Amino acid sequence: MRSFERRSIFTFSALYLGGIALISALIFWWYWGKETHRINQERKMALKLYDIRCKRLLKNAPKDFKCPLKKPDFSHDFDRLYHELFFAAMLVLLLGTLLSIRLAYISLRPMREAVEMMDNFARSMIHDLNTPITTARLNAAALKKQNLSQAQTKRVDRIIQSLQMLQSLEAQLRSVIAHAKTDFHDQKFSLCELCETLKERSKLIKLECANEIVVNADKIMITRALDNLLSNAIKYNKNDRPIEIKLSGSRLSIVDHGQGIAHPKRIFKPYYREKSSMPGLGLGLGIVKEVCDRYGITLDFQSKLGKGTTVTLDFSPILFKNR
Repeated sequence: MRSFERRSIFTFSALYLGGIALISALIFWWYWGKETHRINQERKMALKLYDIRCKRLLKNAPKDFKCPLKKPDFSHDFDRLYHELFFAAMLVLLLGTLLSIRLAYISLRPMREAVEMMDNFARSMIHDLNTPITTARLNAAALKKQNLSQAQTKRVDRIIQSLQMLQSLEAQLRSVIAHAKTDFHDQKFSLCELCETLKERSKLIKLECANEIVVNADKIMITRALDNLLSNAIKYNKNDRPIEIKLSGSRLSIVDHGQGIAHPKRIFKPYYREKSSMPGLGLGLGIVKEVCDRYGITLDFQSKLGKGTTVTLDFSPILFKNR
């Protein structure tokens, strides 16, 4: 059983047990109030009867003579009530825990079956994707060995890098299916060199690298995040205006002159798109935020409608400094 399934069962069991405990507490409170009232009523009647009998016995007795009758004591009745409630609570807790676990399994069964069906589908897709990716890489590597121009070589390198990213995403998907978590493999790399490669996505992209920025992170995930930001900038750009990538200090900024963001607070929600007519699923910025949160990268959006958007990432937490 995977970790998220164990967490789900624990959560559902806790919810069911909490409901059972709440209902049991209300029943116990009602029973305790009822029994306490009954015992107090019996105590009052017994004390009145005790006083009447003592007065009869002491009617003609001397003043210093004490009543020979034993005063009624109801403390044992309260002790018995508390013991009954305690053992009943322990029994309810034990049975409630077993029942809650059973109910959690029953409640999660449809979800588990759906997850298993999706896992099987994902495994099948991964298996089917692996062959064309490997074939494409081998052909790209063979093509690179031929006499190519510098521009053609860069394009082949870009194809090989994209295929490597696909293979890395495939491996991460395998990890998610197996362990329900994404594995990050950190390494030192240059953001300037990475952006130089990303710049080839469009002739509109202009790169300005004021200083070398070396970070220690998962290169594939950082590439994926920046690639998603550039995809949005290209997608929502207008009039073929330039898209600028600026690196300065520990910050990287992507500046476009597109339509801007109408609802900046909603852009990280899954499947949200500013324009439904645009291609895509609305998941790109969610992935960007996930990567930034993973590494503590500050993500800042400054946007004006009709003028464009500036996205700034502060890589200070993962900045590599030679010592």
